[in-house]
Amino acid sequence: MRCRHFQRALAFVVACTAGAASSARADEAGPPQQRGISDILELSEETCLTREKVAERLTLLLGSTKLPEGLRLTVRVDADDKTTFVVAVPGEDVGARSFETAGLTCENKLRVVSFALAVAIEGIMESRAARLRAPPAAQRSAPPLATRAPPPVAVPRATVPTATWRVGLGEGLLATRLGPTTALMLSLERETSRYSVRGSVTQTLGATVTIDPGAVRYALTLGRLNACANVLRIGAVVGRACALAGAGSFEARGLGFFSRGAAGRSVWVDAGASAEASISLSRRWTLRTSAAPFAILRGPTLEVTDARSGRVTASSDVPRIGVLFALEIAFRIGE
Repeated sequence: MRCRHFQRALAFVVACTAGAASSARADEAGPPQQRGISDILELSEETCLTREKVAERLTLLLGSTKLPEGLRLTVRVDADDKTTFVVAVPGEDVGARSFETAGLTCENKLRVVSFALAVAIEGIMESRAARLRAPPAAQRSAPPLATRAPPPVAVPRATVPTATWRVGLGEGLLATRLGPTTALMLSLERETSRYSVRGSVTQTLGATVTIDPGAVRYALTLGRLNACANVLRIGAVVGRACALAGAGSFEARGLGFFSRGAAGRSVWVDAGASAEASISLSRRWTLRTSAAPFAILRGPTLEVTDARSGRVTASSDVPRIGVLFALEIAFRIGE
């Protein structure tokens, strides 16, 4: 009987001892360890930045941070004495970072590189945590087709030239076969960015032409219409090509003749073209110069008739062509 009880006690002691040993071995094994930093660290060459020193410093900086799966760290010293590291995770490549470490001691270089690696790894972990915390974007339901407004239709805006009015005053030189004579001009112009239309009045100051045995003094009052197109723009200068037509009154008076009635008026009609250049002096003031050759469609004949016999005692050739050189200053009126 006693032997039976002794056997039972011995079996109980053995079982307890085996359980305690199993528990002790389990405690010694502990939880599964993650890969060490030295296992995922690559150095291109052994300098004062050794694998052991960098791994030790990173372990202190990262503490208990769980490293992401597949993390690879590469550190190399370039030919220009720059230290470059690459932190890479499958699907996420932080890229390369370079530091000018030529003038640093080994200890300072170790601190700089280790700290930069730790910041890059923490950035990856924070980015992953933020993506896990972010709620999925709620998809907005599309409104029913009946309530959708039609898309706006873009209507092209027509380009309308800006028009302005200008009043001009100037002086010119009228040259014909009769000789040159100075003239005053007054104009009113409607101008746009593409073309202009101008009406002008030209008044010559009088000139004298010799017709034996005396002379004839003449003056011209001429109204003209100019239609111009802008053909060139260089900075503040605008070049124009124009067509023109005019009509007026030609007045002649004989001087030094032994006759009476040596005076009269006749009709003047001309047409031609001109080249103009307008120079913008300011927002309102413009200087305009032009050269306008023209053909005289109906011109005067300067004649002196003897009062007693009725015969023509002196005459001049009828001018057929001419040119007007002008210089004007124009002022913009209105807005």
